[in-house]
Amino acid sequence: ASFNKSAGKEWSPECGKEVYKTLPRECVSKLGKESRAGLESGATDTWDITLLSSLLLFSPGYLKATPEEELCTVIRTHRNQLNHNPPTFKCDACQDKCSCGLGQPIMAKSEFDTKWQELTSVISKLTASVLSKEEHQKFAS
Repeated sequence: ASFNKSAGKEWSPECGKEVYKTLPRECVSKLGKESRAGLESGATDTWDITLLSSLLLFSPGYLKATPEEELCTVIRTHRNQLNHNPPTFKCDACQDKCSCGLGQPIMAKSEFDTKWQELTSVISKLTASVLSKEEHQKFAS
């Protein structure tokens, strides 16, 4: 997939250093410490949803005012809901809400299925709009 179509450059795990070098410093300064460190490393295969969505939606906002902006926002929203309102944890040792840290997350299957279906659909639409037809078919299979 191209990340810099005008220069004919293809996306690869190593292209993060170029993204970092070309990014305005005010954009970098708006990122949190962990996101900034991930960006500076240039290792795109380690970038998380927070960093990617920050670059795509806010600063510099590569996807601002594009059809893909809303799709990326849905992914970020799901991530934030799960991260900031995590499911209840339960384990055999605690018998109730887990306080030992070893418990497993509990989410109703219907809630998981709904979230999974929505994310699958959004990711499919997003990849279809940014990848070539051939790349999307490889991704979808």
